[in-house]
Amino acid sequence: LMWALLEDAIRCFQNNLSAHSIRKKKLFDEAEQWIGERGVDWIFSFDHVCETLGFTPEYVRQGLLRWKEKHGPSKANFWEEKKLAG
Repeated sequence: LMWALLEDAIRCFQNNLSAHSIRKKKLFDEAEQWIGERGVDWIFSFDHVCETLGFTPEYVRQGLLRWKEKHGPSKANFWEEKKLAG
């Protein structure tokens, strides 16, 4: 169950990073929030799930942050879209 939870959160995080629909943005936001919460004493917290599965939570978190920076929409594209629209 914990493996499926972690896998689903990472999939939601990665597949919906640049989403345009409200539903997909919400999936991304919820996954990002869950991954980003530190020190939560809950059996299904990101930290607890990672530790139970033998991963270092901060290592996984930092890897996902680096992935987001590499694959997310660039700021230049964001500003170009704003210029074209406005």
